[in-house]
Amino acid sequence: RVSIIDGGNVGLGIDAPTNQLHIKSANPSMLLERTDAGAIGIYFRDTAANAGAIVYDHSDNSFAFRTNAVDDRLHIDSSGNVGIGIDSPEAGLHIYSVTADNPNLILDHVSTGNAGPNILFRNKDTNSELSDTTVLGEVIFQGYDNASSYVTAAYIRCKMDGVGGGAGDVPGELAFVTSSGSS
Repeated sequence: RVSIIDGGNVGLGIDAPTNQLHIKSANPSMLLERTDAGAIGIYFRDTAANAGAIVYDHSDNSFAFRTNAVDDRLHIDSSGNVGIGIDSPEAGLHIYSVTADNPNLILDHVSTGNAGPNILFRNKDTNSELSDTTVLGEVIFQGYDNASSYVTAAYIRCKMDGVGGGAGDVPGELAFVTSSGSS
């Protein structure tokens, strides 16, 4: 059932639509179908230009979100990698910026308790107990060497230091490592 009222509002499943397009159903949905493998999207604009968009690109099966007329503020590629400020994320979460004050990652916790925000590194071998040299997590610091590659300058690594003696026993070693500065 389609309703069009005097003001131009269109209703699907409703006689008196309150917005320009008003869909009412127990399970409302909308389908945008393209006849080729290009991009399809929902665009938001004002009188000046397309200010925002949600775009799905069938050619590479990616999702992109645009704000303030800048493409790919957030990009999800076909493997599920999420890029913020980059359209080709190299990891599960890749934050990229060319401005002086970014990228930053802020973990904010507001509470009356004494717990704070956490970054949690986990490693689990689904077949057996972790070996005594298993790396549990790393924080890696890299610099660009002007020869088109990133070079590790330092890292913090946590690894197993022996094999645990049972449930709840995971002996660990924390290493702070820097490069020698030579090639």
